[in-house]
Amino acid sequence: MPTPPRPAPSGDTAAASGRTSLLQAGYRAGDGLFLWLLPAHLLLLAALAPLRGTWTAVGVGAGTVAVAVAVILAARGTLLSRLAVTTAIFVVSAVMIHQTGGMIEMHFHIFASLAFLLVYRDWRLPVWGAVVVASHHALFNWLQARGAGVHIFTHGHGWGIVAVHAAWVVFEVAILVFLARRLAAEA
Repeated sequence: MPTPPRPAPSGDTAAASGRTSLLQAGYRAGDGLFLWLLPAHLLLLAALAPLRGTWTAVGVGAGTVAVAVAVILAARGTLLSRLAVTTAIFVVSAVMIHQTGGMIEMHFHIFASLAFLLVYRDWRLPVWGAVVVASHHALFNWLQARGAGVHIFTHGHGWGIVAVHAAWVVFEVAILVFLARRLAAEA
């Protein structure tokens, strides 16, 4: 006996399905963007390496980018790929900051990268990025204060500077969460 035809999806179901497919297409497109943007950073890391002899840091960056690219290729459009991209871009930020001895200008890469993540329309990514950045700043500040040979700040490192950086990251992330949620809703 033939199965009866399914009823047409309701307006809400069709809208939700369309929204999901639009967001999914955006996730895949964002991954495509980062498939070339992350490896492009390796040129910058290699260019910075001779300044302070930070070739090992280039290896850290290259390994991080390789893992993120592999995750994108294996799981394109998934939350896993978006989290891998987010983690990788901020590890690259950490490498650049270290390579330049903590130059404040290299910290700008964090703010630009947080904004780049808006391409995904996923509010979780700037939040996760803030966690990665906060962990990096706290750990490297602690290590730098103990003379461990890593760099987060050029001058005046300390928890007060970490707090100032954290406040700016929280400010930007709050705006990005609002924008990402709004953009996802518009999809």
